[in-house]
Amino acid sequence: MKYELYVKGEFENIKGLSCDQTYPAIVTCTACDYTHPKVVIITDESSIKEKGVYKCNWEMKCHSCRNDIKITIKNPETLTKTLLKDKYDDDFEISYNPVVKDRCSLSLFETSGGEISEVKKVGLNVLTEDDQLFLNKTVDDKRTLADSYGGGKMYSILNFELEIKRVK
Repeated sequence: MKYELYVKGEFENIKGLSCDQTYPAIVTCTACDYTHPKVVIITDESSIKEKGVYKCNWEMKCHSCRNDIKITIKNPETLTKTLLKDKYDDDFEISYNPVVKDRCSLSLFETSGGEISEVKKVGLNVLTEDDQLFLNKTVDDKRTLADSYGGGKMYSILNFELEIKRVK
């Protein structure tokens, strides 16, 4: 099964988002419908290999039926690269997912034997319309991510929702 993780909300002065591909998630076995009682951490920094061949980013056996659950993290096709200037006026490259119609894709997941029923809070890297980058920003309890910067400018996401949806 494939899933897309995306942010929905009212975006103001935000060109795109990205995040470290590490997610606290709730996982459910598709064989017996058992939901793992603890939050698991799924990250693209880990990879499980069998006989030297890549298998997945995360794997576990269901505690109820012993079914094998595997998850692989992929970047969305919308991932875009751009060059920004650092404080020394040198170029550096960043990757971000563009905001399209009050929605921004963050990741794709491919699963086998299980499904991701929920992804908990994640830190977001925000790229503003004027190419300012802000790292590891979090949403508050009022479902808002907002901040001001240089010369009274500001960016925001109101009515923030982090959603995971099954895709074809």
